[in-house]
Amino acid sequence: MKNIHNGFKSDGLRQTRPGTTSDKQIPFGLRDGQLCHIDEVERGLRCGCVCPGCEAPLVARLGAKNAHHFAHASGAACEGAYESALHLAAKAVLQEEMHIVLPPVTAKLANNRAPVEFAPEKDHTIESIALERKLGSTIPDVTAVISGQKLAIEI
Repeated sequence: MKNIHNGFKSDGLRQTRPGTTSDKQIPFGLRDGQLCHIDEVERGLRCGCVCPGCEAPLVARLGAKNAHHFAHASGAACEGAYESALHLAAKAVLQEEMHIVLPPVTAKLANNRAPVEFAPEKDHTIESIALERKLGSTIPDVTAVISGQKLAIEI
């Protein structure tokens, strides 16, 4: 999958209405185990995609009126589809880009002063990456090595 993070549109049309995750339109499907953005596939069932959440067949809706999105071919709602799709996409972006911007580390002290910044926001290059691999007693979504240190990332 190429440049999936560029597939997001800022037009606000990726969601049908506010509410639960099942209300959101599905931007990614799985085809032959690979994540595909809606704009990379053929219309309808010809897309050959399944839901990242429940693995049921998806239909690609590529009309001119509404935002492009996947829907379950059966018409059923899937609570995990949207979150699973974005979860897989986030891991793919990290793996493709091999860098991550970490937020600043701050703390509010008991003496009511302004928060103290211990480390500024910084863009880090990822030296190596592993997905869903055991790290001690946990299995983080991503284990990234940055400056020789392992960083567990939970999406």
